[in-house]
Amino acid sequence: LRRSLTESGLRYACVAQDGGRVVGTIMLLERADGFAAGPGELFGDHYLVDPLHRNSLVSGRLLAAMFQYLIAAEVGTVRLRVDPANEVARRLYAQAGFRAVGPPISNGDGFVEMVNHLPGVLHLLGEEEGITDTHEAPRRSSSISCGASATAEIAEA
Repeated sequence: LRRSLTESGLRYACVAQDGGRVVGTIMLLERADGFAAGPGELFGDHYLVDPLHRNSLVSGRLLAAMFQYLIAAEVGTVRLRVDPANEVARRLYAQAGFRAVGPPISNGDGFVEMVNHLPGVLHLLGEEEGITDTHEAPRRSSSISCGASATAEIAEA
């Protein structure tokens, strides 16, 4: 895992825990599945939530933490890939503002790329309105840890 994440250019990770047990992760990478992110973009990947926590707030909190980072880091676009047969994931991503772009990606796995430009839009709106610290929305630090410590924790796993 460490080698794979290093080769993918791991930039940021969020880890959800329940009682000290990891129950969810999301990572932002510079490269994913042979594709490189363009300027101002990152890939969302390794978005995993323990089956016992999928109907809880963990999924949404991980996405919210990811968006907070993207806005603060002035990353305008996040891309991800999803199996078209995974309707639950596609619905979740669509609710979070992701949209499918084109047919399944042609590297043979049939996954569909989804893209979200909201972090860039929100950052620009914050600048125009004179809003500062838009990335400091409240979050429950006891259940979600993000940033350098979570990234190091994942990279060392």
